[in-house]
Amino acid sequence: MSAKVKICGITCLSDALAIAKIGVDYLGFIVEYSKSPRSMSLANLREIVPFVKSKFPNVRCVGVFVDAKPEFVKKSVKDCGFDIIQLHGDEDFEYCRSLNGIAEIWKAIVVGGPADVEKAETYRSVVDKVLFDAGRGSGKRIDLDLLQGVKVDIIAGGLKPDDYDEISRLLKPEICDFNSGVELEPGVKDLRLIEELVSYRLS
Repeated sequence: MSAKVKICGITCLSDALAIAKIGVDYLGFIVEYSKSPRSMSLANLREIVPFVKSKFPNVRCVGVFVDAKPEFVKKSVKDCGFDIIQLHGDEDFEYCRSLNGIAEIWKAIVVGGPADVEKAETYRSVVDKVLFDAGRGSGKRIDLDLLQGVKVDIIAGGLKPDDYDEISRLLKPEICDFNSGVELEPGVKDLRLIEELVSYRLS
């Protein structure tokens, strides 16, 4: 079975609608994280996410948070209707557990060596999926050798459309997460590349 596709770092309604129409499975929105050029305000997301969901009910919307206060995450889910909470910072077990029942939870782990893979495994009891990343917005691709023989829910980190076949074959992930590898510039998605990506999935 082909890996599902998530496009992350969407910054405007027009991109969200166009990408959803192409046929991806997940749209990711970075919520009020000032260090990212792809960050979006909660005020804008309150308008964008419900509208996208009304037009494309089969596309799941992911709110991406980095060390945000749990109360803010809960408010964002309530206000915007995110289907999934993606935690991309240093959130610990208790933090993850405090959000159980609010929405599906994904925990991102930056993988630089075998110890990080072991750390990721310890989160499986408190989250729905583990996301393996090469870095927070680094644009670098993860060392695939580190994930051999590991259950890969989601893989991210500098992925480009032509990486899709290799990663699907070697790691059999459930979801491939694309961001900088399908952009014209930070926060501006290249719809042609995303169409190419989806064609790989369907071929």
